[in-house]
Amino acid sequence: MFHFGTYHFTMESFAESVNKFLAFNEYQILEGYGKISRKQAEQKAVSEYEKFNTQQRIESDFDREVKKRLQTRDTKE
Repeated sequence: MFHFGTYHFTMESFAESVNKFLAFNEYQILEGYGKISRKQAEQKAVSEYEKFNTQQRIESDFDREVKKRLQTRDTKE
């Protein structure tokens, strides 16, 4: 039984939990690091989000905060 406060949820236990969920639902689990670089993954994510966001032009609080942080980061570089 799960008792809040006595269970230590680590990244390792989280990863194990996610893998069990994926296996239960018969999703394939990636072994190792895969073949796509972080930069490629970020580019793909941004590209897909831009396609999605053209259909629904919503700038959420999250979007505004990300934009602000990216601008701050870019000015520091």
